Amino acid sequence: MKSAKKTTHRFPYFNRELSWLAFNRRVLEQAESQDYPLLERMKFLAFVSSNLDEFFEIRFSGLMQQVKSGVIERGPDGLGPKEQIRRIQSIAKRLVQDQYDCWQKQVVPQLEESNIKFCSYDQLTRNEKSWVASYFDEQISPVLTPLAIDPAHPFPKLTNKALYILASIDDPETRIIERLMAIIPVPRILPRIVRVGVPRRGNPEVYIFISDIIQRHMKQLFPGYRVRSAVPFRITRNSDLYFDEEEVENLLRKLEEELMNREKGAAVRLEIAKGADPVLLQELLDSIELQPENVTTIDGPINLSRLMSAYDLIDRPDLKFKPLVPHVHPDLETPERLFDQISQKDTYFISLTIAFSHSSTSYNVLPAIQRFLRLSKPFTGLQVTRRLLSHSWKLRETANKLRCLSRSRHASTKRTTFSGRVSSKMLAFTSCMDWSA
Repeated sequence: MKSAKKTTHRFPYFNRELSWLAFNRRVLEQAESQDYPLLERMKFLAFVSSNLDEFFEIRFSGLMQQVKSGVIERGPDGLGPKEQIRRIQSIAKRLVQDQYDCWQKQVVPQLEESNIKFCSYDQLTRNEKSWVASYFDEQISPVLTPLAIDPAHPFPKLTNKALYILASIDDPETRIIERLMAIIPVPRILPRIVRVGVPRRGNPEVYIFISDIIQRHMKQLFPGYRVRSAVPFRITRNSDLYFDEEEVENLLRKLEEELMNREKGAAVRLEIAKGADPVLLQELLDSIELQPENVTTIDGPINLSRLMSAYDLIDRPDLKFKPLVPHVHPDLETPERLFDQISQKDTYFISLTIAFSHSSTSYNVLPAIQRFLRLSKPFTGLQVTRRLLSHSWKLRETANKLRCLSRSRHASTKRTTFSGRVSSKMLAFTSCMDWSA
């Protein structure tokens, strides 16, 4: 008797979350590529971090919410929430490890060859350390507020993606080692990367991360105590918005409330530099209700997305892409004749190098276009335009012009509907008009 062959069910779909991580891996490959200018590669490293933040805030947190709710159904890719979480944690940790390897072993050495140095505190010269000490006393120390964690002081609410320093301190007058916990929030007003203002031989640009500065001056924040360890850390929280647009009476107020709650959502990831006291680390995890598998230990500066600020600080055009200088489209040179141009031909502007100087400075242009795209039922172009223009008394004259134009081109304009796309006439109209009320 022939034995039946063992059949395995194959799922024809890729997992959405894992394919997103694969996309972010391709972003990292851009940072590793030697074909791009050096500072542009540094910017790609920042993109990897900011992309991961958004991923954990929305997609990963949604999976954790499914696990807490007891969801066990598998998706069309054959993976349940728990299996997705397990794979994401493994892939994301390898991705972060490769990201920091690229930063430390490729980008930093090549930046040094270009006379740009990212130094740790120990790599600074005596004069540079003196300058950093003065900078700490004058700019950093006055805005720091250390938080003591003990039974008399409840654990503080740590905000989403903020930078903190976890310190283990000890009273030298006692015989036992106490391991007291202290947390130092680093205000967002402080720059995360500081350029050292002392010239060095060869005139290189020297930069240092602010977390390194604070770590080396912790004793000044806790006089009379011994600082056993101090490491920076960062918490990522669930930042998804939970509300039903159909049930909300005041959508704007509900959005404001949900945006405020984003800073207080459940913790989904902890990034912490190596060298943390294991006892205090476990206390921290218990306080934010996070499991050890959700911890990413970083061998380097926390949050490489802050490299974007260094990109702006470093004035080296030879290490950046050549800028694209926008030009004014001939049809936009005389905006008062815009409707004459539309009446003669269809106009579709899509090039990113065209300067929309007559409308792009208005912050209401994008919401106006979004209103066009989010309409759920078909409307004629004239009906939609009338609805939008009726909210702005400044554009009554423009509305009258459009009505006159619609009469002359009644057949083509009236048949224009908005069922997921915008016609070329109306897109040109929304791109060139000033919608500010």
